[in-house]
Amino acid sequence: VESHNEGKDFEVVVVDGGPLYEGREMCRRLVSENIKCSYVLLPAFSYIVGQTTKVLLGAHALLANGCVMSRSGTAVVAMLAKAHNVPVIVCCETYKFCERVQADAFVHNELGPQDKVSSPPTISLMYDMTPPTLVDAVATELAILPCTSVPVILRVKPSDVSSYYY
Repeated sequence: VESHNEGKDFEVVVVDGGPLYEGREMCRRLVSENIKCSYVLLPAFSYIVGQTTKVLLGAHALLANGCVMSRSGTAVVAMLAKAHNVPVIVCCETYKFCERVQADAFVHNELGPQDKVSSPPTISLMYDMTPPTLVDAVATELAILPCTSVPVILRVKPSDVSSYYY
């Protein structure tokens, strides 16, 4: 929103997927701020990825091994972007950095709402793991970092971090 208010010209493509389709609300908010915005579902991203200049992803956690835990479909978006040489930047506050190491999304995950109409019943995993090889940078409130810097950031004392703000 700040970049738009500064007069920078850009367009946002919101890539969304089930089971929650949270991107619809993001798209509504961007449009309400008069930002040019398109909305596509995850299966259609492969058709437009070549037209993008960068991919910004959110994260629920950034793990000690550099893996990004985020909503299901994030790894697919990162993989497609990497295949088309589009930079992938993960936006993640440092309070979401975690000492845990996890290689897949099957051991610890949450199940999304089940579709009561479908037969057989579907299982919707809420999160997936994006490997660090697919991420070019992590944008935090401190700096833009490599995703492998999680252990270093976790070792920094809170008193040392406050000096980064001034």
